[in-house]
Amino acid sequence: MTAAEAIAAALKYKPGTAVSAELDDGAWEVDVLGGGDTWHSVWIDRGTGEVLGAERDDEDDAGEVRAALRGPR
Repeated sequence: MTAAEAIAAALKYKPGTAVSAELDDGAWEVDVLGGGDTWHSVWIDRGTGEVLGAERDDEDDAGEVRAALRGPR
């Protein structure tokens, strides 16, 4: 499974903007910034593409990420 496929699976599970994807211990961890500035980590099985789990992550500053995604004004 490629990073692009893992991102697609994560976004199907948790709609939003994929900010990063990292392969860790046989699973892809995809960070998704969702509506309402909610931040989620979604884990995707590297072999099957199955969603292994997800959790809301309140430690990341969603506002800063959204501003960075918009770019300079």
